[in-house]
Amino acid sequence: MKYVVFLGDGMADTPVKELDGKTPLMVAEKANIDSLAPLSEVGLVRTVPEGMKPGSDTANLSVMGYDPRTCYSGRSPLEALSMGLTLSDTDIAVRCNLVTLSSEEERYADKRMIDYSAGEISSEEARELIEYVQEHLGNDRVSFHPGISYRHCLIVHDAKTGSDLTPPHDITGKGIKRHLPSGLLGELFLDLQMRSYDLLKDHPVNVKRVAEGKNPANSVWFWGEGTKPNLPDFEEKNGIKGAVISAVDLLKGIGKGAGMEVIEVPGATGNVHTDFAAKGRAAIDALGRVDYVYIHVEAPDESGHQGSLSDKITSIEKIDSDIVGPVLAYLKECGEPSYHVLICPDHPTPLAVRTHTSDPVPYLIYRSDAPQNDGPASYDEESAKSTGVFLEEGFHLIDRLLSSESTGEKGISPSLVTMPDSGEEITLNAQGEDHSENAEQSDSSDENALTEEKDEKPEAEEKKSKEKGKFARFFKKHIRFFILAIAVVLLVGGLVAGHFIATYDIAFVDSESELREAIGKKHIKTIVLKDNVNLSSDLILPRSVDIDLNEYTLTVQGDISLPLEKNVSMGYKKRGKYVKGGKIVANSFSAIGSGHLKVYADFCVNTAEISASSVTIKGNFYGDTSYLALQSPSVTIRGNNDGVIALSNSSVLTYNGKANEINGGKEVYLSSGSASCLIGSADSATDFYVYEGVSVSQVRLLNDLSHYYYVRHLASPDKITVLQEGNEFRCYISEVVDATHFSYSLNGVEMGSVAVAHDNKATVIVLNADKLSPG
Repeated sequence: MKYVVFLGDGMADTPVKELDGKTPLMVAEKANIDSLAPLSEVGLVRTVPEGMKPGSDTANLSVMGYDPRTCYSGRSPLEALSMGLTLSDTDIAVRCNLVTLSSEEERYADKRMIDYSAGEISSEEARELIEYVQEHLGNDRVSFHPGISYRHCLIVHDAKTGSDLTPPHDITGKGIKRHLPSGLLGELFLDLQMRSYDLLKDHPVNVKRVAEGKNPANSVWFWGEGTKPNLPDFEEKNGIKGAVISAVDLLKGIGKGAGMEVIEVPGATGNVHTDFAAKGRAAIDALGRVDYVYIHVEAPDESGHQGSLSDKITSIEKIDSDIVGPVLAYLKECGEPSYHVLICPDHPTPLAVRTHTSDPVPYLIYRSDAPQNDGPASYDEESAKSTGVFLEEGFHLIDRLLSSESTGEKGISPSLVTMPDSGEEITLNAQGEDHSENAEQSDSSDENALTEEKDEKPEAEEKKSKEKGKFARFFKKHIRFFILAIAVVLLVGGLVAGHFIATYDIAFVDSESELREAIGKKHIKTIVLKDNVNLSSDLILPRSVDIDLNEYTLTVQGDISLPLEKNVSMGYKKRGKYVKGGKIVANSFSAIGSGHLKVYADFCVNTAEISASSVTIKGNFYGDTSYLALQSPSVTIRGNNDGVIALSNSSVLTYNGKANEINGGKEVYLSSGSASCLIGSADSATDFYVYEGVSVSQVRLLNDLSHYYYVRHLASPDKITVLQEGNEFRCYISEVVDATHFSYSLNGVEMGSVAVAHDNKATVIVLNADKLSPG
């Protein structure tokens, strides 16, 4: 018995306008595949388990018979196996793409993802670039390893997964700012990406590519991290020997991890220019040695990512003519008594979105020893859907392939089948049968029985029944109007009462007098601005009142004190979207208590802002992707926030608590708690001082003048000794550990700061005498 899998990566799609609502599978000429459809089991299968990201890694594991929920440890470790790399239990592997980023922006974070494949760069060019990056950025902890075309690998030693990394093919044409590495090793990955851009942008390989009109590979991009894989042996699991044919390291890695033979095919490139026929010949050769051959073709997926309709159709047609056709002819002529064939994609890669989706895909299983005669006329998404067959768990597909049983016996589960391009739903029972005709017959029999019973009734009883029937028909005819009238009365009454109840404790104000009057009313719980309000003196809110700025500005000629026993809201949501965030202007701003400062404002678009000479927040700062701008030279925050705090270039922030993102500022002191992300000012220097015990996941210093200091001890020195040596004064300071800068003054005048050196256990500061003022 021989088993062959023809896997067209990303082959499934959604209806395409240019094809009059058809898919590439529906219009491609694929005579060999379509000839099998009427004789085959055809249906839909879910290859990506719910809750998992759609990818070739999880989906191909499913088709090979491995449950990704228990066997998957990340994409890149599988690719690393293919490249011959050995991972320890404490190593992580990360996919390293060579990509093309836009070059006109000065800051790395402002660039756009132009091409996730760097123009499908050749493996020879890519190897030279990756080896150059390894030479300059590789070290004892990280190492770069060349693969095929744009696909390469980074190994990080003594590390753990937990970084937030975005596949570059998911953001083609988009800005990268919101997709930069973050999380556990985000800072390391971002630093390597930024430094790689400086190394690669003017490399001779890229200079030549640009001159030839090709996209340069001007940056690396990391994604798909994972740990050492542990796949059950394929032969031990299924009782047959298997082989894998593929151009991409991922599939080769799965094959190696599963103990299968991995066949290298000269001319296999992983795109539409691959040697399809060579893969067919390699499969025929392998069938003489093994029982199971898995032929993976990447070209349809690449075409989907590139948005090329013509290439996707061509890929499908070449799979049919150059691979499926010759292999089927061999199986028929070689004298093999029986063979089973599986044809399917791993996942859709629709041209409309140019990335993977997790929708069910069409599959076809042909059994030469048990052909069917009720299959559809062709193989595509719609014909598979029309059969009513649906396999919920993709890793059971191999059971269907190895089995001689047809549908309805094994692995087919009742389900609701819905293709992504249609709202039509098909409800199935366990065998996928439709009992609607039986239901109609049953209804007809019931009607006949009632008619016979009616004929047997006495005449008087029948007359009485007719009278009741008239009333029933009248009532039935007009009941909807009675119900509607009652509903309208109840609705109007409810709205009036509800509005009164809902607004009884809310005051909408647009002037100082209205606001202060509302503060004085005991039943008022919430004050909402309906216009800009200017107060002539200090504002102190009672502890029992919420204030909602809506989208307006509250200006106070004095100080604002907002006890956070309740809540302060800046901005609001409308139809699920953030609207202008509101603004507070005052001499000083103070919000202290156990409540929340709720900020509803988009990132850099509808900003919420507080402008004051000093800002003190001792409470929780809350709001999904909220963005709060603080225009103040002195800011103190004690509490937790899950939004973004944006500081002016003159701001000095002291923060105690759990912070999400802090952006900009002159000086930022984190003395306790944690921070997910610290971003330096783009146009001036930001100094971050992070005290011992504070955890910071990611730091981005966007300006060369910005600095990051880890403060172990920051205290006045116990002893200073000043000695003159020639034209220099040397200050020896004891018991100041890990200091990097030292500020000094003469005659009470601040002179600035100088870098320090360390001499044994003392800190040494050197001042040039020429810079010291007389006296």
